[in-house]
Amino acid sequence: MKASVKTWREKIDNGQLDRILIDLYGDENLADWQSNYCTAIDAFVEGHGAHGEIIIARCPSQMNLMGMLRVAQRNGWDWVAFAYRGYPGSSGTPSEAGITLDARAAWDFVVEELGIGPDRIVLHGRSLGGAVAATLAEEVQPAGLVLESTPRSVLELAIPQAPGLPVGALLKHPFRTDLRAPGIRTPTLVVHSSDDHVVPVEHGRWLASTIPDAQLLEVTGHRHGELLPVRNPSIRQAWLAFLDARCPPVRANPAPP
Repeated sequence: MKASVKTWREKIDNGQLDRILIDLYGDENLADWQSNYCTAIDAFVEGHGAHGEIIIARCPSQMNLMGMLRVAQRNGWDWVAFAYRGYPGSSGTPSEAGITLDARAAWDFVVEELGIGPDRIVLHGRSLGGAVAATLAEEVQPAGLVLESTPRSVLELAIPQAPGLPVGALLKHPFRTDLRAPGIRTPTLVVHSSDDHVVPVEHGRWLASTIPDAQLLEVTGHRHGELLPVRNPSIRQAWLAFLDARCPPVRANPAPP
């Protein structure tokens, strides 16, 4: 859905988006997601002015990202996110190889164009994005890595869905995080819910036990579509503590007398 900044704010204020949000997250979470929308729009206006157009997709992951943006900004963190090729906001056709290149391009932009050192960057990948982040972390050695609700292998998830078929031969994009895990040398935080019925918690437990320097934070009561640092206060605090430990705040030098 694409509209002007003014139109989006009016839709929120008039309750025209309420039904979409209730369908996705339930009536009890409506106020939170109204706030997430407003935060994202305010951030856009601050950075780009109030005369552009923005796209808000009816996609739980992208709506969740607005909540993550709010949490990060409130705690002093800058946040760089990108749309995979073929996904809303980006052209092209998605593929494992292409998405991996997109992640590397985002890394190069932050390091080379923005001038941020690898020791000041923590990668955060959620679900399939965790597989992408793990691949990148093995190559570039960031300060830290967060894998949230991440499968150890999409191939493993796919096999039970097509019994009797040669899934290994048919699946073009297997996203084998299990093959990357032993080679990841950066400190890693693995976050997973035991009530995730899309990517079972056993995947997160396995990743945490296989990545050499990893710790597991396991919670209950959250579905796969929920961004855990946004929805769960204990995970949020642990996530922020991990970020601060990996990239301690830089204190400005005091002004000369």
